[in-house]
Amino acid sequence: MEHGIYPDSFPMWEPLGTAVRNNDVAMIQLLCTAGAAPRIRRQHVFDEVRRVPLWDPERIPILNMLLTHGADSECFIADEKKGFPLVSAAMRGSLDAVNLLVQHGANVNNYVPGYNGTALQAARTHGHSDVAQRLIQLGADPNSILRESIATTFFQFDYGLHPDDLETIGDFFENIPWIGLRPTYSRDISLQKVAMEGWIPVAIMLLQHGADVAATFEGRTAIDCAAERGRFDMLQLLLNAYQGSENLRNVCDRAASYAQKQGHVEISEWLQEYAVSD
Repeated sequence: MEHGIYPDSFPMWEPLGTAVRNNDVAMIQLLCTAGAAPRIRRQHVFDEVRRVPLWDPERIPILNMLLTHGADSECFIADEKKGFPLVSAAMRGSLDAVNLLVQHGANVNNYVPGYNGTALQAARTHGHSDVAQRLIQLGADPNSILRESIATTFFQFDYGLHPDDLETIGDFFENIPWIGLRPTYSRDISLQKVAMEGWIPVAIMLLQHGADVAATFEGRTAIDCAAERGRFDMLQLLLNAYQGSENLRNVCDRAASYAQKQGHVEISEWLQEYAVSD
């Protein structure tokens, strides 16, 4: 460098990315101080030996060094979508990385297509409740979980919607014309998907807008789907809303068999008793 050769003179070599991948803190410091652009590619996010990401607790000092030298907290990984670092860190459950990225300007409500949606959704999807709670404290919108799940899973393919286009779930259901949806994305099929995932608020909204608990898809109802996944609260909601013509005893017996096959013995027994008590 003292002879006029600069860190970014060799784009194919990518000295900074190589230093990051090798956890060479001294070299990273030298390159950043010498003016290397603090950007890396996805392949450099994981270290050479243990293949752990930049969000790993032991690698937080490297992340901090990059951010301190001006790395854009939302897009310093050149070949990834804007917002990827925070969503990826949340998905991995790295509280320190989440705090650091937000401290340096990462938007907690960025939606990243193909990567669990928002950081909050990524954290909850992968069971990191501490990260999810922290994101909410930092301003993450809890409702983005529902908007992302609905728009992406059920309707985005038909209407090209983005979750940020929806003011509320209620507005979505009020304003979208159900006639013309592909059969696999009807209200009733959506209820079955929601029942499998255990999304109670979404199920309530679907029921309020006419979803049929008794409707079948591939031979199963939403009640069957909830039983198969062991969703007790969802079962209570759906059974209370059931108004089908089939005898409730038959409905519960069939759902009980789905629960039994998946090892949900207590739910299976509860369903059999529910039919009798009703």
